Amino acid sequence: MNLADVQAFALDVWKVKQAELVAFMLCLGDRLDIFGALAEAGPSDSTDLAAATGLAERPLREWLYGMAAADMLGFTDGAFSIPDAAVPVLVDENTSPFYAAGAFAMLTDDQLEPTLGLMRTGFGGGFDAIGSHSIDALERMTGPSHRIILAGLVLPAIGADLERLASIADLGCGTGLSTEVIAASAPNARVVGIDPSSESIARANDRSDDRVGFVEDYAENLPELGTFDLITALDCLHDMPRPDLALSACRQALGTDGIMLVKEPRSTGDFDRDRKNPLLALNYGFSLTGCLHSGLSTEDGWGLGNTGLYPDRLEALALECGFGEVRHLDIPDPAATYSVLR
Repeated sequence: MNLADVQAFALDVWKVKQAELVAFMLCLGDRLDIFGALAEAGPSDSTDLAAATGLAERPLREWLYGMAAADMLGFTDGAFSIPDAAVPVLVDENTSPFYAAGAFAMLTDDQLEPTLGLMRTGFGGGFDAIGSHSIDALERMTGPSHRIILAGLVLPAIGADLERLASIADLGCGTGLSTEVIAASAPNARVVGIDPSSESIARANDRSDDRVGFVEDYAENLPELGTFDLITALDCLHDMPRPDLALSACRQALGTDGIMLVKEPRSTGDFDRDRKNPLLALNYGFSLTGCLHSGLSTEDGWGLGNTGLYPDRLEALALECGFGEVRHLDIPDPAATYSVLR
């Protein structure tokens, strides 16, 4: 089988998923009349547009970047704009034969309501609020990466003798698939999966055995569960309302020679550089339909979003939280970066 052909086909499939999330964002823009507000206001940043629409600035900012990444909006010098050619297509419902935004009005309120609430209030209800279907989808979407990349490439590269590890904590474990994979790679360790989602932990408990257990809790409370040789945070630290408190707790809970493995979506922190990624709009779509619901679930939540914890920011934050060393692993995963904290 030709690897390049497989990679190209996989990219085509993920572009279809990206199109689905862009359609979701188009529906939000139509339902909340953001396109019309932007056409009236002219080039605006997220703060000005939030004031004009009454929407919450942080999720609105994610929506704007998502639409710009999909080339539905312009972005120049920090300001977003709606192209002239887009106005008859997305705004002029009563006067343009080219109007098409109504075609995206078929999404049901059950699908839209959590994110409409997030856009209007700036507060999310955590992952449980976005529905059990999302929990199922997350397990199926991340499963192949855990089974193949995590087990086959990442864990062997972290610089630890997996067979000698005695205790491991898997933060943001969801339904426990990652915890199960980690336990299989460290055959002598006691492994605990931790997640604040009650529905996810209920499902994870089906994976419990003598070495693997699950706790419904927040990362900030990790030191209360003991001391660990390895702590993993796989694609979840950016979802936490206060990643600084989570990292500080991890630092406290690590043994003397303990290490932490962090997986995050691949980004640079520079929107113009990130636009070279053909699936950038996908990341912003995932933010609006998942990440920000958790990251903005407390009044002091940072709401980093899917692309918010890029390597430089992670390294600076880890050092502020008491870690002494951050090493970024060279793993051939186009969607994610992996870092080891000591």
